[in-house]
Amino acid sequence: MPPKKKGQKGPKPTNKVKARKTTGGSAPRKTLGFTPNSSGRESGTRKRKLDVALDSLSDNPDKDDALLNVGDDPMSSSDGENEVIDYDYFSKLSLDAQWCSSCNDNTETPKVTCDDCKHIVCYGGKSSGACLVLTPTAVKSPNWSSFICPACEHLKQRDSAGKGPSIYHGFYDESGKPLPKVLLEIRNRQFTWFKPLKLEPVAIVQLQVAEAGQDLEIPYRTAVLRASAYASGVVSVSQVLDYQLRSPEREGNLLSGPQPLLTSKINFDFATEAGMEQYAREMVNLRHAVNCMGISRVVFFVVTHSDPATGDLHFAPDGAGAQTLEVVMNTLFSTATEDWLRPKDTYLFNLVCGSKVITAEGYRHLQAYVTSRVFKNIFMFPTVHLQPHELTCFITNLLEHVLFHHEAVEPTIPIVLNELSGIGLHTRILHLCLHQDFRSQPTCHAVRHVWTHQMRRPWGLDAPSYCHLCKAIKSFHAERNPGPDGTFVVKFKCHGPHCRMVVEVPLTSAESNLVRGPKERHGKWQQHEFQWEQDLLERF
Repeated sequence: MPPKKKGQKGPKPTNKVKARKTTGGSAPRKTLGFTPNSSGRESGTRKRKLDVALDSLSDNPDKDDALLNVGDDPMSSSDGENEVIDYDYFSKLSLDAQWCSSCNDNTETPKVTCDDCKHIVCYGGKSSGACLVLTPTAVKSPNWSSFICPACEHLKQRDSAGKGPSIYHGFYDESGKPLPKVLLEIRNRQFTWFKPLKLEPVAIVQLQVAEAGQDLEIPYRTAVLRASAYASGVVSVSQVLDYQLRSPEREGNLLSGPQPLLTSKINFDFATEAGMEQYAREMVNLRHAVNCMGISRVVFFVVTHSDPATGDLHFAPDGAGAQTLEVVMNTLFSTATEDWLRPKDTYLFNLVCGSKVITAEGYRHLQAYVTSRVFKNIFMFPTVHLQPHELTCFITNLLEHVLFHHEAVEPTIPIVLNELSGIGLHTRILHLCLHQDFRSQPTCHAVRHVWTHQMRRPWGLDAPSYCHLCKAIKSFHAERNPGPDGTFVVKFKCHGPHCRMVVEVPLTSAESNLVRGPKERHGKWQQHEFQWEQDLLERF
């Protein structure tokens, strides 16, 4: 190592930082906006220059809502300091790029658009690698007037003729007659039957308690990374507002073209009025940026800690204060924000670390979000010491299926979970979604997903690992017996030396349809409808 020259400063000493607890902890219940800041620092983060122009609007809800009209652009009177940059600057692909709905690729191979679903399929000769292999004459001189993709034609024939194989023509002349000498082969790609991509502008937002550990950002950052693979470009709220960006216009509004992805991470600290005002400004910025980009699909991650005794959510860093779920959620999502979300396709992932306590009032509050269409889908992971990074694969896989592969949420959840046995040992999953009753009124449908295994999780129950009588481990075997009220009781019997220890766990009526679970290591995910039962929540 060379000697240090005279006058040259050495490395700046680093201050030791105390490791931050990321699994929650107790916090006193306090009033939001009036909690003394024990650290002595100002609450909230430094304002962007743009926020100064929005301060007066944030204090007045009526003016606040005026921002939701894109025509009332607060940047229209810009002082000219910011250079105007078009969205093309952020785009990683040309705006006329089109992705094949079968192989999910955007090569220079020629493509044809389905007249029914407007999705695109690539075609070429035998050596082209394209999904539709056409005759050399058809490739050289396309002579068709219309094209129907295999998925659409199969659906038409199935609805009209019932069972039986579908005869596929695909290419038709001006009179609607099929052209016989065009198609040679349909290659079986990743998306069999050309499962259509549904590429639309998307916003992914994380609302997290201030000074949260970086590990709590893993699901959000991974979801953004996965979504960026389908996006034409990734922009932040500040970029949209500073450069007055707008979503690029497209001819024909084809869903196969890559679309913008808007990302935002907002820290909240509701210990002081300044912190609450700062958060309100950030949400105004978010709403306006989403509207500017023409986005109608919004994913929210809410990340905070909870009190293990009461289930109260932390609203400030370092356990400075906590409040009930309904109070904190009402502050995170104001009335103006709720009204703004209702017409959109919305998803909420509640990643609450530290407790699995859900009060009846908190559960009803989340149900109201669904029935009032604020959030069409809500996901909760009630477990002790939740680690958000454990949920990353489930969340990102599910979002990819739903947001980009045009698949319905409810049937997709078991498909995604089937590949993820590890998450089942960490937590169960509660999914709240919007349904309609027999009167066509909105209702909240709740489903509980549990991982089962013959020895480790029979009927979704945690098998005892240790017998305090005989000191044996992994000695309990389970059996299910009928209960007195028509339900079932699971008995865990210890098979340790001369031990008669028995642990009985009554199953709720909703759990009665579950099966024990397989012997295989990967186990089996099962699901049942969820009704509010305190006994079930205590062992959720």
